[in-house]
Amino acid sequence: MTKRQMANLENLMRESKERMDQLERHSEKMELILMVREPGSAAAAEAYDGLRKQIIAGVTDRLAHLTQLVQFDAALRNEASPEILSSMVNGWIDASGLLVVFDPPHEQRELLFEVVEDLKGEPEVLEPAYVDVQSSRVIRRGRIRFGAPPFEAVSSFLDIPTSGDQSDERDVLIPNEETEGNGE
Repeated sequence: MTKRQMANLENLMRESKERMDQLERHSEKMELILMVREPGSAAAAEAYDGLRKQIIAGVTDRLAHLTQLVQFDAALRNEASPEILSSMVNGWIDASGLLVVFDPPHEQRELLFEVVEDLKGEPEVLEPAYVDVQSSRVIRRGRIRFGAPPFEAVSSFLDIPTSGDQSDERDVLIPNEETEGNGE
């Protein structure tokens, strides 16, 4: 097959795909039109039922949220202790199916946590991540910092003696904010 024939074939395939996409869109429009014109059809009944369920769920969620706000306001007005407020919030988190992730070695760490500082050491969670258990959707990313590695790791990397062995005296200057730009 020549290059020209191959190009023609590719063009035909692309045009066919575009036409199929267009037919699918037209089919969906026709289905919607029929649903509106024939409210007694099975598709219209399913759509109506789905919409009704979403509205009920929305109203229920709003009522639950308003109830939490009222409980929180009442607790604040009664000068509730931080322990009581924390207990209330933890109860709401548990009831809502929200997962609070404090686990730095989590298998999806890159998705769950924003790295604030990386000095190649041990991870430290600054703020937890929040995940909806039902949908597995990340509601809020956490923040994590990797501290400085232990001195032994740095000294072995730079070949600095760590024991009392001073036979090889060398001045090692590790650049930091104070020494950079001073010309020292």
